[in-house]
Amino acid sequence: MSKRVFIEFYFDVLSPYAWIGFEALARYQPVWDVDVRWRPFFMGGLFKDTGNKGIMLQAAAKKQFFFTDLAHLAKYYGIPLIQPKDADEAMIKHGSLRAQRFLTLLDAQHRPLVKPAAREFWLRRYSRDQDIHLNENIIEVARTVGLSNKITENIMEQLDHNDTKKQLLSATEEARASGAFGAPWINVHTPDGQVHSFWGSDRFHIIAHLIGQPFPGPLRNSAQ
Repeated sequence: MSKRVFIEFYFDVLSPYAWIGFEALARYQPVWDVDVRWRPFFMGGLFKDTGNKGIMLQAAAKKQFFFTDLAHLAKYYGIPLIQPKDADEAMIKHGSLRAQRFLTLLDAQHRPLVKPAAREFWLRRYSRDQDIHLNENIIEVARTVGLSNKITENIMEQLDHNDTKKQLLSATEEARASGAFGAPWINVHTPDGQVHSFWGSDRFHIIAHLIGQPFPGPLRNSAQ
């Protein structure tokens, strides 16, 4: 049995809350000295399986509060998050399926690049208000994280392969089996063999208490 804490962070780059949680955990990881696995999954599929409509299809007041809440969180953590000009188009019509397939392939073939690639997708969607659903958008992300043209071409050819679809589906089903219904979904594996699940980007103080570590606040000076 491992004596180290291991955290699985399930995410979809369509979720701005997942971006908040991603940046927070990236800062806390070296402070807590824990192992982290960044797990791309498909939030749209998870919503369908669990009957979760998602914030964008909820009551107008809740939808508006969603962006107000995000603004507070982004300011707290020092994350350059903005509301897309057409949030419905970005989050409902365009989605993130191909971006998540790309990240799934990175997870299988170039795992160290999952983290910077995910961050770049979030920066595009929620900081620069750029698309992430087109092949050309994904190729730009691939170049930003340093993939060669040959490797990028190879990965793009695999986006629609059944194996890629199955891998993304498998990760989504693994998250759902642990109770997931939204993103981010965080599974904390403790040295006693237990798995503790958390939803959202605002539970890190509880996670810190669980693993016997201090909660260091936003650590804005550690922003990448």
